Amino acid sequence: MLTVMTLLVSIGPCSMFQVVVLLLLVLPSSVVMSRHAFGGWPAGLSFLLLSAATASCAIIGVVHARRGRYDRHRPWMLRSYVLICSAVVLRLISGTAGLVGVPSAEAAYVVAAWSSWLLPLAAYEIVERFAKRRPARMSPWALADPQMPALPQ
Repeated sequence: MLTVMTLLVSIGPCSMFQVVVLLLLVLPSSVVMSRHAFGGWPAGLSFLLLSAATASCAIIGVVHARRGRYDRHRPWMLRSYVLICSAVVLRLISGTAGLVGVPSAEAAYVVAAWSSWLLPLAAYEIVERFAKRRPARMSPWALADPQMPALPQ
C-alpha cells in the first residue's frame, strides 16, 4: 500500500515541494476559510468541494506518476492546475460582476464561486475528450525527420 510519504519521496524534489505545499498548506487553509465565505454556506460549500477536488486530482496524479503511468498522470495534474487557477477566475468573474453592477453582490459571489471552478473544469474535460477523438498531427519540425510517419490524409 502506498503511503503519502512513500509517494512524496519517490517523485522529484521540486514536485515533492509543490505537492507538500498544496496538500499541507493551501488546501487545509481553504477548508478553514470556506467556513467564512462572503456568500455564506453556498459559497463555502463550493470552496470546500473545490479543495476536495483539487486534493483528489493531485493525489491521483502523484499515484499515477509513482507507478510510471505518465499518460494517466498528465490529465490528473492538468485538472489539478485548472482547479488551482480557479482563484484567478473567481476574481475575474467577481470583478466583471462589480463593473456590470449586479443588484446583489452576495448572490453574484455565490454564482462566481461555483462558476470559477466548474466552468473551467468542464471546459478542460470537453477539450480533453475532443482532443482524444481527433487524429494526432505531427509538428512541422517532425517533417524534417525521415523516420517520422506521414501526416494522415
